[in-house]
Amino acid sequence: MSQKGQEVKRITKSDLKKIRQYLLKKQNIHLLTFINVGINTALKITELSKMRLEDIKSDWSIDILSSRNQKKQTIKFNQLCIDSIKQLKEFYKEKGFSPDEGYLFKSLSFHNINQKIDKPITTNGVSRQFVKLREVLDIPYPIGTQSLSKTWGYYVYRETKDIHLIMRVLNKNTTEEALKYIGYYEEEELLDFKDFEI
Repeated sequence: MSQKGQEVKRITKSDLKKIRQYLLKKQNIHLLTFINVGINTALKITELSKMRLEDIKSDWSIDILSSRNQKKQTIKFNQLCIDSIKQLKEFYKEKGFSPDEGYLFKSLSFHNINQKIDKPITTNGVSRQFVKLREVLDIPYPIGTQSLSKTWGYYVYRETKDIHLIMRVLNKNTTEEALKYIGYYEEEELLDFKDFEI
């Protein structure tokens, strides 16, 4: 099932639960942490791939350069992210990597693990894992790295109705652009037409 050319969607809460349970069962702590951090910070893969363990401060915050607007910003991790990162550090320790320095999200090819090479994840590598998740878990819509920020935006907007927050964090210029990006219009269109007969 190829996703090439298809726009990825936000992940529903039920599918997110399935993904987390599956990755936990498979002990894929690496991808599970990537998803948990990505979905709770709305960061892009270009930002996630540059994060380093030694840059995480004692208060569980990290300074990054936003790829959306090239401004420095401080991200404060929530408890889910903290717990996931702690698990990932233990996982790295078991694999022979330092749990305190190097890339937070490493490229874990057999060669890199064997030679203890510390390289960051790549968009292509993570995208392949999302395609596999979609196939294995029978998710009926395309998912990928952008699904994480879309999911964050959708649920934060549903909870707060603060479109200006969504626009600022996701660097969208208009309300319409932001709502379209997070997939809000898709749901509204379904609701609107369901009760409308001519």
